[in-house]
Amino acid sequence: MNTPEFVDTYSDDLGHLLDARTALLTHPLRLEIKEAVDASTCRLLAILMIGSIELMLANWQERDHNDILKTYFAKKRQNGERVAAFIYRVPRCRYHR
Repeated sequence: MNTPEFVDTYSDDLGHLLDARTALLTHPLRLEIKEAVDASTCRLLAILMIGSIELMLANWQERDHNDILKTYFAKKRQNGERVAAFIYRVPRCRYHR
């Protein structure tokens, strides 16, 4: 999947999630607790965002000639290690065409 497709699908998913929340909260035959629906929506949004960011990073990995993402995608790494390695390496890199 290339980056423009990623942006399109992310926006579609985000729109559908927000529309689903609104439909659930305004449905005439259902009584929902807004705070509970908002909490669930936030969790789903976090999952959507993290998955989308990882998809984008995987797409960028093909063009990563400085191996910045190598540590991030290494197997058997904890999430904290992945993020720390990424944050540590990115400010030190230079973009080369």
